[in-house]
This record gives sequence, C-alpha cells and structure tokens, in this order.
Amino acid sequence: MLGLQLMMFYLPDVIWRSLTYNKLGINLNTLIQESLQARSAPSVSKRREMTNHVAESLRLVLFDHRNVKQGVWVDMKNQLGRLCGFLILSKRLGTWTVASYFLVKLVYIANAVGQLYLMRHFLGFDTTKISAFGFELARRIRLTDDWKNSLYFPRAAFCRVEIKLLGAENQYVALCALPVNLFNEKIYMFLWFWVAFVCTCTVISLPMWIWSLCLKSKRVGRLHHYFRIDDLNFDEHDMKLNPFHKNPHNKQHLGEFVDEFLRYDGCFILEIVNNHVGDVVTGEIVRLLWTAWVKEYAGRHDFRRDDWSVAQSLMAEKEATMSNFSPQSSLSRYPTLNRPRPSSVKSGVV
Repeated sequence: MLGLQLMMFYLPDVIWRSLTYNKLGINLNTLIQESLQARSAPSVSKRREMTNHVAESLRLVLFDHRNVKQGVWVDMKNQLGRLCGFLILSKRLGTWTVASYFLVKLVYIANAVGQLYLMRHFLGFDTTKISAFGFELARRIRLTDDWKNSLYFPRAAFCRVEIKLLGAENQYVALCALPVNLFNEKIYMFLWFWVAFVCTCTVISLPMWIWSLCLKSKRVGRLHHYFRIDDLNFDEHDMKLNPFHKNPHNKQHLGEFVDEFLRYDGCFILEIVNNHVGDVVTGEIVRLLWTAWVKEYAGRHDFRRDDWSVAQSLMAEKEATMSNFSPQSSLSRYPTLNRPRPSSVKSGVV
C-alpha cells in the first residue's frame, strides 16, 4: 500500500519534468540553485557572473521559443492567446511553463483527494463521509478505540500456538497481540492528516497564483518593484541612450517589456526565483533582462527580417544629437546593434 502511494506521489513530479525540462529545455531547479549561489556568492564578481548566467539562460528560453511564422492560423492562434491568456498551452505564445504549472497543480489536488479516499477505505471507514473522516479519526485517537471495523490493522487476532507437553505437540487457538499494527495505524493516521493539509494548501495557493499572473497590472507592478529595489545599480543614462527610448520607470514601457519579451512564462519564472532568493537577486536578473531587451529586441515585431538597419539609423541620429557633449561615438557603446539579428547569432546579456 505504501509503495502504491509512493508511486502516486511521484507521478505529478514526472509529469512536471516531462512538460518543462524535456519539452521546454529549461530546468527550473538549476536556475533556482544558481540564483541561490549568486545570493551567497563570496565576491561581487562571482555574484555578477552567476546572475549574468541566470539572465542569459532566461533570455535564450524567452526568445528562442517565440513564433517566427506568419499566416492565418498563426494570427488566429495569437488572437486566441490574447483572449485566453495562460489557459492555452503553447511554447510560441509564452504560456507553456505557467500552463503546465497549473495543470500539475490540478494533478496534485486530484492525487491528494484520491489518496484520501484510498486511505479511508484501507483503514476500514467505508461508511464514513470523507468530510467527517478526520473528525472520526480524532475522536478515536482521543478515546483510544480499537479499529473494530478494520481487517488491515487488528490489534489482536486469533492464532494457532503449538505447545509440547509430555512429548506430544498440542495445538491451541489463542488470542495474540499484534503491536506492530499500533505503529502502522499511527503512520496512516499521520499520512491522512498530512495529505489533507497539503491538499488544502494547494487549493488555497491555486487562486493566489492565478490572481497574481492573470492581471497585467500585477505583473507590471511587480517588475516596477524590482526596478525600484535595483535602482542604485541601474545605469539610467545607459538605458535612455537606446534607439527606442525605453524607460524602466515608465509603466507603459514596462507593459511592452512584459507583452513582447517576458510574457507569462517569464513573469512566472521570475516569481518562482523571487520566492526562493528574494527581491534583491531577482531585481538584478530583471535589470539584465531589461538591458538585453532594450539593446536587442525592443521595437522588433518581425524577427525574420534583418531590420537592424532601422535601429542603426535611429542610433546614428542619436549620435548626431549627442555629439556636442560626447566625443565618443555612441555606437561603440552599443556593439550589439552592429551585430546580425539574434536569430543567427546568440549574444549574451551585458
């Protein structure tokens, strides 16, 4: 019975790994471990190295899975994604990870409820309602009642005993105590209450996650919070000097960052990282992702064409306007704008 329950508990984890790591190509546990190492890094250089690696991994995942095709079906799929949000399981729409997470949460809830029914039957309370089963267990523990209706954990049972008397073997039927079943029944009582507690926590957390990810204002507000935390390490002049004039303190620009680059999966992964390492390290990762988006992806809606000439012309105009106070060419500060498009060369997060 315990072996069956072990396999049932392990099943949701197998589904989660197959949906994320095997299908999406990202291991969230590895990202979290690297973020934890960055938080406890012994030096500033090591901390920057770890946060850069996490941000680069996220950048590759967020960009490489976006849709580069065109057509009626693609337009319909994009429109459906805008209407349904993360209810659509799609890598191209940036909802695969978050939709898989909610799907696995539902599997955990179904698994927990099924195990509660299974243990109720195994303990011999088939006639008791599942809602009243916990109170019945507590009452029996308080009154120290025997499990009279259960054939699985009897505390006493009839057994045959052989006794040699005067050279002859005599068999008697005696009432034998089974102390091992005292431990077994306590184990299952603990398991029942523990599974009920885990199921309750999962049910409560599900609407909280939906609320935090469903509303765009919540996602944008969270990113704005990260930028306020990491504002001391943020080069505002460096961010203003870009061909599309994106400002991280402008909520409209943050909304574009969420819709065009992070999408649901990026916001979800950042929230998972924040739950493990806190706001400071997460703020540094968000700043690096914003820098990569501003310098390489902002304003580009069709990544199949080599439209870097548009960005270069805008940058040339910016250089001409700033030549009065900056003798250094601004193009030299942004070598990424002279590279080929990201689909052909994978650039790192600066």
